[in-house]
Amino acid sequence: MAQNYETKHSQIVDEAFGQASVFDAAINKDYDFTGARSVKVHSVPTVSMGDYTPEGTGRFGSPSELGDEVQELTMVPDRAFTFTVDKGNSQDDAALNAGKALRRQIDEVASPERDIYNAAKMASGAGLTKYGLYTGSGNAGPYERILDMQAALDAALAPAAGRLCYVNGAFYKSLKLDSNFVRSGDIAQNQLIKGQIGEIDGLPILKDYGRLPAGVACMICHPKATTAPVKLEDYRTHTDPPGISGELVEGRFRYDAFVLGKKKNAIATHRATKLTLTPTNAAGATGKTKFTAVTGHVSGSGSASVPMGTLCYAISASAIAELPIGTDLSDTSAYPLLALNTDITCAANDKYRVYLKDQNGNLIGESAQGTVARGA
Repeated sequence: MAQNYETKHSQIVDEAFGQASVFDAAINKDYDFTGARSVKVHSVPTVSMGDYTPEGTGRFGSPSELGDEVQELTMVPDRAFTFTVDKGNSQDDAALNAGKALRRQIDEVASPERDIYNAAKMASGAGLTKYGLYTGSGNAGPYERILDMQAALDAALAPAAGRLCYVNGAFYKSLKLDSNFVRSGDIAQNQLIKGQIGEIDGLPILKDYGRLPAGVACMICHPKATTAPVKLEDYRTHTDPPGISGELVEGRFRYDAFVLGKKKNAIATHRATKLTLTPTNAAGATGKTKFTAVTGHVSGSGSASVPMGTLCYAISASAIAELPIGTDLSDTSAYPLLALNTDITCAANDKYRVYLKDQNGNLIGESAQGTVARGA
């Protein structure tokens, strides 16, 4: 006869590792969305300088009428979660505690998701980008890449005080092995910002803890460039709601992040590798092809997804060579914008590649070469 033995369970729950927000220090909440889903941000441009002419009627030059540029910020992500804890299960298993489970959900899922979204919006809206590999140490290493990005920010007149530098794991490893950083940049104490691992010319270096989007190895940003309002953060626990003996836990939060148009040059990214795109190609009408889907160019999911750039393509009778990251794709006659499920004229056995370009018009993602499916 089978014997049943009592099993003793540890009261210490095996928790996954949580991480508080990494990017809160890199954003601002200057704009109030209370009572509105959208906020219009106004900015007035400047005019160029000219020489004064000490005679005639237009001595100061020809006056330009100032306009009012408007950027409308509309909140999109509306995210939620829910789970139940049965009363019987909770009585039999002390580890099943609704309050602790809610804390776990916030720390391990909700907060990281919002961080990842904010980082993706910042990277996709960055006004300055450096492209290419960082290799070894010395002049080709990550330390110099950071100095290059700093110089670009300086040239764009971005504020120096308050900048933060986030690095992914691979860049961090390479930076720690860079002899220039070891000699000139590393610090062992007085780390003023949570998570700071070093400093270069007064610029705090922080780990991204997996928040930076794919392809972005390093990002330097100033908090004034990005506003990230949280409109709703609502968590609740219902005890014995209809149909449930136990607790029903629900959470909902509405948030967004916006790079302000006049301040985008206060964000610089370094892209070392291209995103890998996977297009779905299908036959279109007679003599035409079309792309029905593309994956690999979006960070996140659902309403919290962020397109990392603009899709375009090339079709040719001959082989299409792979392009290096940072290639200029701004010529839309050579690289037309890609509209999904739209017929494209082609010849039999034409080759294609699909590309992703950033807001500067430079390549940050690419597909493998394929042969078109052509409508008969």
